[in-house]
Order: sequence, then C-alpha cells, then structure tokens
Amino acid sequence: MDPLQCKACGSDHFVQGRMGNGATSVKPIDKLSGGSFIMLTFCSECGEVSSIKVENPSKFK
Repeated sequence: MDPLQCKACGSDHFVQGRMGNGATSVKPIDKLSGGSFIMLTFCSECGEVSSIKVENPSKFK
C-alpha cells in the first residue's frame, strides 16, 4: 500500500479517529438497533479527511 500524502497540504502524517454518538453512527435502514461507528483517517497537520470507513461492516450483513 502506498503511503498517504495529504492532497491539501502535502503532509504524510495521518491519524485515525472515531465518530460515535447519536447521528454520527451508521445504522441499518431496516433495523431499529445495531450499527457501527464511523472511522476517519485525516491529516494531523491540516485536518483534511482522506478516508471515511464503517468500523464494523459485518453488522450490516
């Protein structure tokens, strides 16, 4: 896998964070419970988000 480079500032320093409370989690359309947090990979220099990923996609099977 190629190392990430920020398209906004050119930095190669990235970190991950997790969104989680309330409307920031992803829930299946056809279920009232369950779901997953959203994971973000972003530049630690300027905050540009390079990736948005569902933490547990298996919960949607």
